[in-house]
Amino acid sequence: NARIFSNSDDKPNHIDGAIRDITERKTNEKIIIKAKEKAEEDNRLKSIFLTNLSNELRTPLNGILGFTHLITGTDDKQQIVDFAKIINKGGNQLLTIIEDLFIVSSILSENIIKKITEIRINNLLDKARFIINDEILKSDKTGLTFSVFKRVTDESSLVMADIDMFGEIIRKLIRNAIKFTNSGEIEIGYFLEDKNKIIFYVKDTGIGIPGEKQVLIFDLFSQIEESTNREFGGIGTGLAICKSFIEKMNGTIWVESQPGKGSTFNIKLPLVDKQMEKQSPSIINYKDELKIDLSNKTILVVDSVDANSLYLDSILKDMGSKVISAQNGQVALDIVTKIKTIDLILMDLNMPVMDGYESTKLIKKIRPDIPVIAQTAYALPDNIEKAYNSVYDAVIKKPIIIDELITTMKECFTKAGNR
Repeated sequence: NARIFSNSDDKPNHIDGAIRDITERKTNEKIIIKAKEKAEEDNRLKSIFLTNLSNELRTPLNGILGFTHLITGTDDKQQIVDFAKIINKGGNQLLTIIEDLFIVSSILSENIIKKITEIRINNLLDKARFIINDEILKSDKTGLTFSVFKRVTDESSLVMADIDMFGEIIRKLIRNAIKFTNSGEIEIGYFLEDKNKIIFYVKDTGIGIPGEKQVLIFDLFSQIEESTNREFGGIGTGLAICKSFIEKMNGTIWVESQPGKGSTFNIKLPLVDKQMEKQSPSIINYKDELKIDLSNKTILVVDSVDANSLYLDSILKDMGSKVISAQNGQVALDIVTKIKTIDLILMDLNMPVMDGYESTKLIKKIRPDIPVIAQTAYALPDNIEKAYNSVYDAVIKKPIIIDELITTMKECFTKAGNR
């Protein structure tokens, strides 16, 4: 409170009062206002996310339950095939959502484990071609083509990355490209920025992304479309997962896009500093499918759930294999002790009597040469890490995808042959 003092002529002479610096208070007010706005925006995004999640879960469930009921009431073979395709598509949609929610939960709890190793980018591109071919077939988009570009020799294409994280990133970027591209081309490749960095990219000719949305799409739960009349589905987690994984691998991700002309997602990763031998860019355009001949193989399937065993039994017998089933780890151990002709074991982790971990340890003491593949519904990173660090030769997640199963079995047979 200031007081004004006057002289004898009644003119102001001086002011008596106190001055207080409120800069810090004003700064704190701005911080509080900004935090409040962010909290309101976070709440808005979470509300949209929960609404979209409910829709994304119930829509495929409606198709699965509805057409499962219809398929039991028809003898028309074509209808059965058509209904089965719808059920399968709905199941794949649910699987994607559930896996993303598990990953997001792990990211938020900082429970993501990374294993940075030297991996060949060319090998990843070979796997990418199978992923993209499979995803295009699932999407029923007949107007899409794809190309894969290699620019250096296999020996020179070494990057520092986590192979599982990078594989998940590839799958999500490919799914995104297919989702937003009705016709045209999807291109996958890489180029060398310098001797220390490599830039991997996924390019499409789809709808593109408006400039103001290009940064927001990497935020958790953010989407280009937010209204209830959305043309494209999804729960807004895919690109946020990609960003989190890439940052854990000491890399960066960004997008270059124009509405109506398509998008290019770029990933910059550390390159192993070795002499690089360049080659003319080779274009690989694959339409083949993974195949394996198991006609001379005996495979032991260990799973306590009859439906899981029946599924694997059908797949493996179609490939020519002889299949033996066991309901728990103790039965599996007894079978391996008696039967010496088993070539590979598919071992569930969680079973009564004796679990997969204990059973595999005992089996490896008797037959260390038998490849054992862990099959698990525990898909969180710490569970997968535990399986990798134990006595298993490989790990696959349930529900089991046939192409992934074939690739894993091939790798195990190759390793076993080289021992």
